[in-house]
Amino acid sequence: MLTTDALRAAVADGSIDTVAIVTPDLQGKLMGKRVPAAAFLAGLPAGIEISCSIFVYDDEQNVNEGFPEIGVQNGWADTACIPDLDSLRQATHLDRVAFVVGDLWWSPERPVEISPRTILRTQCDRAAARGLIPWAAVEYEFYLYADSFAEARAKGYRGLRPLHDTHADYIIYGVDRDDDLLGSMWRSLAASGIPVESVKSEMGEGQYEITFEPCDALTAADRASLGKLFTREIAVQRGLSATFMSRLDHTRMGSSGHVHISLASPEGTNLFDPDGHALSEAGRHFAGGVMRRAPEMMLLACPYVNSYKRLDPDNFVTAALDFGAEGRTLPFRVCGHGRSRNLEYRIPGADGNPYLVLAAMVAAGLEGLENRSEPFAAGSADAAAVGDLPANLRDAATRWESSTWARETFGDLVVDTIAVAGRHELAVFDREISDIELRRGFEWA
Repeated sequence: MLTTDALRAAVADGSIDTVAIVTPDLQGKLMGKRVPAAAFLAGLPAGIEISCSIFVYDDEQNVNEGFPEIGVQNGWADTACIPDLDSLRQATHLDRVAFVVGDLWWSPERPVEISPRTILRTQCDRAAARGLIPWAAVEYEFYLYADSFAEARAKGYRGLRPLHDTHADYIIYGVDRDDDLLGSMWRSLAASGIPVESVKSEMGEGQYEITFEPCDALTAADRASLGKLFTREIAVQRGLSATFMSRLDHTRMGSSGHVHISLASPEGTNLFDPDGHALSEAGRHFAGGVMRRAPEMMLLACPYVNSYKRLDPDNFVTAALDFGAEGRTLPFRVCGHGRSRNLEYRIPGADGNPYLVLAAMVAAGLEGLENRSEPFAAGSADAAAVGDLPANLRDAATRWESSTWARETFGDLVVDTIAVAGRHELAVFDREISDIELRRGFEWA
């Protein structure tokens, strides 16, 4: 991590000459500009201008129309991206480049309400007003392929060569074998202010998992988004491709984006287990709140059509609401002990936007504290009252749009904006022809 004084010194000695100012879009990708480091230091208070168009692009940079506030109707207006200097760091895998994450503002008095970082910050501020600090960590599974992204595109993303074609879950040889890549990857992330808790090989061919150390929720989301970006860039530097797609093939394991969360006091006590014995009353109420709102926040946890292909009991995740300790097939489980006690939310895939997932968890958990909610098991009366989790993107978008809780918590503008993005994903899926349609219909329809 860098202070502004450290950045000035690095600029003076030539070790840094560029600053990338970035902010997350609705999908969680980091968007922004590179600027000369000296110009960045000279213009710190004003930041840079970033068009609100970053929120209308889908993952292929297609323009999605129909948003309630942004687009043609506001002339793709610029926003001011004000750097959060607490996020300033050197990207050690790049040559003389620093990164900083910024917050978007329409004016000095009005933030960009639909910015995922603003959405999460708002919920963290609500918690802080109660003397609570959301503490979080994200773990990502991803696949590495020997094909470059250009080669993958040329192949239509079929017949790709996994970095290794063996299953190696927890096999230390699987990580040792790839130490030249994985070792340099986690060391580079750690040196760039993204401390890594563990790296392991996973069940899929060429699949790995990286877990980041816990910290305050806003920083955790920054680390997760930067971690995905830097992992992808480090792979590209070696002629490889890294994918965080939720599920690549129905015969292969999906890639999760499990989120761990707890609450800390201002003094640093883990309020989920202040006595070091078991999940506390506060922890139970927080978990109960998240579980009760899980169907309504499903669109944030699983934002793509493909996300729902991962919800498979054989893939260590189920779409049935359930709660317990240490069970890897549970969508909600209690992990850790004492100071590390936390609630793990196992529904999100690696394709989820960590800012939005964490914002929903904090908001739902705070409601659980207020209502003294309790977690529940599958098949219970509480589970029946809450109802099933949406099994597809269409149902998830409907639950989100019709949620009174979401509208009261996040506001109509945020709810409608996220819903439009989800509906756009559905529209693309609905109008394009899939491989399965060709396979089953070309000859026999």
